[in-house]
Amino acid sequence: MASLDREDAENEEDNFKSWGVEKLKSYLLEREVPIGNTNKQGLINLAVFARKLGLKAVKSVRESQREVESERL
Repeated sequence: MASLDREDAENEEDNFKSWGVEKLKSYLLEREVPIGNTNKQGLINLAVFARKLGLKAVKSVRESQREVESERL
């Protein structure tokens, strides 16, 4: 079972390795993960952990305002 978890983590990491730094930062910031002054490998590690934790993207202020306005109608 542990080897299966390790394989999943490696597959996730391989997936994130193909992403650019800006896309990784955007992915993490959408999930409110603090990134600080992290290099690409650090961003990949954070993205893998965020995915494992099941962190979902947080709505932006604009999206929240649209939702409130649509509910008012």
